Amino acid sequence: MIAKTKLTCAAGIALLLPAVALGQSDSFKITDLTPDQAVDIRELVSGEAPIGVKVWLIVHPLEIDDCWAQGPSAVSSGGTWRIMGQFGEAGQHSGKPYEIRAIANPHVAPEAPLKAGLVSCGIEGDLNSDSVDLVRR
Repeated sequence: MIAKTKLTCAAGIALLLPAVALGQSDSFKITDLTPDQAVDIRELVSGEAPIGVKVWLIVHPLEIDDCWAQGPSAVSSGGTWRIMGQFGEAGQHSGKPYEIRAIANPHVAPEAPLKAGLVSCGIEGDLNSDSVDLVRR
């Protein structure tokens, strides 16, 4: 079953749209990490995505306002992706909270493609996974 999202336009007409039209999809998600799971400084993050998209991992240390893009990863013929995520620096950040999410085909200007490194925490893509809160070991 396709998830649906209800929107109401300015004229008061209710619309029921597939969630994928809003950048969400049941087939785009992080699959191997669970909320509040402890992770190492480097941890393999994997998930599911439609074939043909390019996936980026967005890592947000919750004690600051910055986010980091990591990746990208192509999607395998089986519909899976993997990115080696980094959570802080060696000898630091143990016990610190992080939030991660995946985005596919980021919304950026063609003349400024997304690169690994510091990004706006508000960056979105054609598809956006739910976020997962983690804790660094």
